[in-house]
Amino acid sequence: MSDHPSPLDSPTIHVTDGTVLGARTKELERRMRAGVGEPDPHDPSTDLGTEHRLSLDPEGSGAVGGLRTYVNEEVGRGYWDFIEVGPGFFTSITDAVYACGQRMWLPAERLVKIRVLCSGSIRMSASGSVLAGGTAVVQLFGGGDPTEYFVESDEPLRMVVLHLLPESLGPLGVSRASLPADMRILVEDHPTPDFEFPLEASAKLVRIAREIVESRDRLLGELRQTYVRGKARELLCEVLLRLRPLSDTRAGQNRYRQGDIVRLHEARRILASCLDDPPSIDLLSRMVAINRTKLKAGFREFFGETIQQYKTRVRLDEALRLIEETELSMGEISRRVGFSHPSNFSQVMKRHFGVSPLELRRGS
Repeated sequence: MSDHPSPLDSPTIHVTDGTVLGARTKELERRMRAGVGEPDPHDPSTDLGTEHRLSLDPEGSGAVGGLRTYVNEEVGRGYWDFIEVGPGFFTSITDAVYACGQRMWLPAERLVKIRVLCSGSIRMSASGSVLAGGTAVVQLFGGGDPTEYFVESDEPLRMVVLHLLPESLGPLGVSRASLPADMRILVEDHPTPDFEFPLEASAKLVRIAREIVESRDRLLGELRQTYVRGKARELLCEVLLRLRPLSDTRAGQNRYRQGDIVRLHEARRILASCLDDPPSIDLLSRMVAINRTKLKAGFREFFGETIQQYKTRVRLDEALRLIEETELSMGEISRRVGFSHPSNFSQVMKRHFGVSPLELRRGS
């Protein structure tokens, strides 16, 4: 491959009728270096799903920065983009609506996938988990068997997925020791089971993904490639910050065992799931079976913030998401994120974001 120009040097995205969905990472890399497909003369002004059947150049036309495949008009409308971010590191961008449920196949490949849904929903067949808009998950595929997921119909699916080969993590500055224990085995050379890490609801993750999706309508091709690659790296860093290693450690005066750290993560998920009426520290410690002192100290030592700071941050992140993505009144939003009085909500939001909730909505 060293004899071919790099897709990283090309600002163009080519449209291809070839099978891109379900292709292995190395195959995507090969196609981009070969330059399959043709430029889309209608992008970005054309409506999704129209004027999309372009012929392929089997001999290739020089490296391209990305590949796009349009949804067949018989099953829906929209497109999928695949853009190389670095060696063994791709991002896929989906903006599509399907008229009927679709089964998507994933090849047997050792891979890390970070999946963020801005809208729509999918169901993973192996785990049975349903991922809906506003959620994110880290998926580890050990390469044993192909797998699949299902896309629901009649819902706009806007999704960003980072695809990383295990060997691409090192050059990105991700050491084995910095990964959670269940992720470390993926970088070892032996079969590993598939695994999922649900990530806490985060307006920031969804916001980054939404900015990546919307870049097609806001930026010219040359600038968009640079923008998407930068945003993909930002998304990766945000996710890794949330994946603290689940291993034994000693911090301060406390000894934390594996079970303690799992309970700390469970406590954090509980707080994120009941923003309108979060449990007290005493109740939370009983819910996850860890003593109050260790719970409070553990939040500071593993997550870098107190329980109260975490609750406030997550509540404000969710409030920002509701302001930007819904038409709910400020009173309803303040209630949903646990503020009894809208005036208090407005003051806290302005102190945190620098502008009032109404100004945030006008600027979204």
